[in-house]
Amino acid sequence: MVFVEIGNRRNRENDRYDMIVTPFMHKLSAFFRFIVWSSSRIRYPNEKNQKEQKFKLIIDNLSKYGGQIIMSGGDYLTDAFTADELYKIAFDINNLWYWHDKMKPCNLRWESNDYNDKLIDQELKEINPAFLDLPNDVTLVPIVSSEFYVRIYQPIEYETYRHEAFLKQYSLLTRFVSTAVAFILLLLCCMLFIQMPSFVLQIATVLIVLVLLISLLLLGIDIKKQIIWKNRMIKSCDKNKKRIKRTIERKFKWLSDGFKSKRGR
Repeated sequence: MVFVEIGNRRNRENDRYDMIVTPFMHKLSAFFRFIVWSSSRIRYPNEKNQKEQKFKLIIDNLSKYGGQIIMSGGDYLTDAFTADELYKIAFDINNLWYWHDKMKPCNLRWESNDYNDKLIDQELKEINPAFLDLPNDVTLVPIVSSEFYVRIYQPIEYETYRHEAFLKQYSLLTRFVSTAVAFILLLLCCMLFIQMPSFVLQIATVLIVLVLLISLLLLGIDIKKQIIWKNRMIKSCDKNKKRIKRTIERKFKWLSDGFKSKRGR
């Protein structure tokens, strides 16, 4: 029953995440393709300064993601990137606006092409139809990038990290319950096939009941509270480790200084 309930909760969390993030991944995939088509239109000066090199490096990195889905077709799935990977991609997307804004004057040129313009408009329509009113020039890339980061990525940024934390907690619960079940089976086998004193059987029975109660209790506690408590325990353990480490270092230094002083005498 516990395993089934954990599985149901994990499935509900996955369904919720898919419902929220699937539209975002569709727009992100369209943005990658938009960058690919736009990169073939941008012309750089022969001698690029630092800002232009940074801008081109980000364009090239993002174009790799676009090239993959252009070749395979379709969009990226919701589990294609981790929360940290999405954050780094979104950071690069926002930096397109940043480095373009630093170019004063901007020496980049835009070469129009009817076929590429249609492809660009097709992707802009998928990202946000309002972008179709923007002129097809070099400023199109930084404007779309800035709006994508602020209005499309940031609203779902929390959801990506929340989803990963919830799945990790469900996996932890599954491992705990699996260990508890194995422990109970081991105790039952010992009780059946090994002759033991009555007080040992009583203790084993109490342990079995306690393990079952803890497993059921975990299902009754909100998953968010479990994550908060777990993080607090980890922080507390880290503080204690640092305190113990400092104490050992001070003791070792005191012993070392005492040993040196004795040798000096």
